Amino acid sequence: MKNFLSIIAVGLLILLIGCSIDEQGTDEEGLLVDNVSHTSVDWADVVVWNDVKYQLDDEKTAEIIESDLGEELGTITFTVIESKESNNPEYQLKNGEATIARKGSIIYSIKNLDEEKYIFVQDRVYRAH
Repeated sequence: MKNFLSIIAVGLLILLIGCSIDEQGTDEEGLLVDNVSHTSVDWADVVVWNDVKYQLDDEKTAEIIESDLGEELGTITFTVIESKESNNPEYQLKNGEATIARKGSIIYSIKNLDEEKYIFVQDRVYRAH
């Protein structure tokens, strides 16, 4: 009977050890790595300018042509999706930053539209949100 209980205890111990190993795997080079899930964030198309958050406006984008552009207001200084912050759901945009519009893109006003409501960046119109 003691032998039987010892075999059951060893079997359970092996089962538990096997379950804990399941937390690890190997990478492409065969090195042991943790199988930790990583967060993926789907970002809305947003630009922050002069402390105002602007979101892509597809309808206005279809209406605006190059001759409608006003003066240059500034440039995009940081793009979230091109950075290590792309999977950080806690990241807060700062002035001159965008989620999708590329770093270096020029921010324009739009003739006959209030720049506190609309801006133009990288062939797209953004509306204050």
